[in-house]
Amino acid sequence: MTASVALLECREYDRDLILKQLRRLPELTDFPDVAGKRVLVKPNLLSGSAPEKAVTTHPRILAALIQLLQERGAGKIVVGDSPGIGAALPAARKAGLYQICEETGA
Repeated sequence: MTASVALLECREYDRDLILKQLRRLPELTDFPDVAGKRVLVKPNLLSGSAPEKAVTTHPRILAALIQLLQERGAGKIVVGDSPGIGAALPAARKAGLYQICEETGA
């Protein structure tokens, strides 16, 4: 199995700009067909650090990716990771990722 990679520039954490760039992925890569499928999104949740510290995946990146998957018909989106420091739920809350999951229904 081979995978393709795309590197897209986004100079700020603006959700609309991030989503605009992410929407290019299907044309640039062999993006999978997620329609009707259960999809696991694994953010980089190293620790319970605030988004501005840039230790974990920024919540706006996660939000935009979930929106893209929803637009492409994903059946169920599950977000999961195990932090290197601390427990998952408190770390996800502090990093702002848990709130995105609640907002988006992931």
